[in-house]
Amino acid sequence: MNIGDALVATKAAYDLAATALAARDDSKVQQAMADLQTKLLDALSMGFAQVQALHSLELETQKMRMELVEARRQREDLEAKFKEKVQYSLFEVVPGAWAYTAVSDMQKAVDSRPNFCASCYSAGKVVPLQHFQAQTHGQDQWFCPGDSAHTLVDQTDYANDGAVVITGRRGF
Repeated sequence: MNIGDALVATKAAYDLAATALAARDDSKVQQAMADLQTKLLDALSMGFAQVQALHSLELETQKMRMELVEARRQREDLEAKFKEKVQYSLFEVVPGAWAYTAVSDMQKAVDSRPNFCASCYSAGKVVPLQHFQAQTHGQDQWFCPGDSAHTLVDQTDYANDGAVVITGRRGF
């Protein structure tokens, strides 16, 4: 074997080793790139999941804010209704028949103050009763324009020393 052939063979072996080493390095680079891509995809997936969770929390927060606004509105409505309710007091217009009147008007005579139908008031309507004063020995009536079945009739028998006779409509 001559030196030239040995050099060519050595060069070929060196090239083969360099190619194998390059292939091995390329394989390592490809493996590292694949690992990097996998980690990047995992990070993107985790980031996307975090964005979805944040969006879900924002929607829940918005829903809770709307519920808070509604609860505050309902509280204000209830407070307004309560303030209105304490302005009126239930009293017996005639024996067995009840109506509401303004607390500020309680000192006035029953037939000279505004009286309100108790049944309508319980349903959320303030309906003033219309008073029809009886002619001598008749029956006083407080007529409800909202519902005639709520008419209150004074059933007191004034001819019989004020005994109460329970007959007719009494409003309830």
